[in-house]
Amino acid sequence: MRRLGDNLAVISLFEMADILKGNHFKPETFVLRNIYVLIALYFGNNRTIPISFLTWAHDDVRGCLFDMNANKQDIVFSMHRPTLCHDCRNRMLNAQIDPGVLPALDQELRRLTKDLFFRINDWVQEHPLWSLAIAAAAALALNVLANVLYDVVKGAISR
Repeated sequence: MRRLGDNLAVISLFEMADILKGNHFKPETFVLRNIYVLIALYFGNNRTIPISFLTWAHDDVRGCLFDMNANKQDIVFSMHRPTLCHDCRNRMLNAQIDPGVLPALDQELRRLTKDLFFRINDWVQEHPLWSLAIAAAAALALNVLANVLYDVVKGAISR
């Protein structure tokens, strides 16, 4: 992302599509995330986009909008439900932003998620034993349900 003027910036998607696709994110989510970065910068700097965003960025990965992401691959850590970390939130509050900006930004950031299928896929990869147990229990329940339905239908037909 580069600043072009006080209230104008441009976002590059160069090499990001492959990184996002490999981690099951849509490019639209990346664009929205960067728009929210610009919104936070705009309100946190007296309604202008600062010349350098680096003053807001922090090196450690916190899942925050302002993670440095010097390595492009690190962007995925702040793509699924990004937040404003405690330090960034305090910095915005010290800039005396409008009181409704942070709650509205938090609400919008909660909407930046992966599709349901990919969230379930990630959960299964993180918890293979639980997912196996759930699959086995579901298979057993379906088998019992199928047997009960078979007996009901067989009893209704033989009457």
